[in-house]
Amino acid sequence: MQRYSASIESTHLNSNNVAVAIEFAFMAVEQSGIKLPRPAPAMKQQAEQDLIDTGRAAFEYPTANRGTLTAVVTDRLFESANQARKKARELYAVGGELEISDDQPVKYDSEKDQWLVEAWIWVDAESAACDDLDDDADEDNIETAYIAAAEHPAAEIGENARASLGDDPGAYVSAWITVSGHDVRQQQEACA
Repeated sequence: MQRYSASIESTHLNSNNVAVAIEFAFMAVEQSGIKLPRPAPAMKQQAEQDLIDTGRAAFEYPTANRGTLTAVVTDRLFESANQARKKARELYAVGGELEISDDQPVKYDSEKDQWLVEAWIWVDAESAACDDLDDDADEDNIETAYIAAAEHPAAEIGENARASLGDDPGAYVSAWITVSGHDVRQQQEACA
């Protein structure tokens, strides 16, 4: 089974790639010459966030000669992804060192039967050697320092990691937590 289902009227596409499914949903709209209310990249980004938040993204566009054109993308594994987040919190989000919010992406690796849940790891300024920086310090270098200092025994800090800098003496760094498919299925059974 493919994770994402996209449809425009009677045309359907199934894909494990969210970008492909969203692109398919916009393709007919853009090709039909319908003027989008916002730039397409912003709408696609909103669609991806809607899929994370609700498991569904829908777009309705009035046309001159065909009525309303509706494009829909559905995440078939939305409920399972929520259970993966819940299990990751239960297993790893202890003591505030690791945060997993409901709006973070979740990926499923069917070959390994595991879920990858995006999380945020707290890194204090001292650990990143950023505790004595002045206000003119280069933000890119500061972000790189926090990412390099991030560590958690259950997390993998990937090459696309981001640091969320704020006013606190530290930063949260994005990472991926692995949860087995078996653990997620047990979580689903416990909630049923």
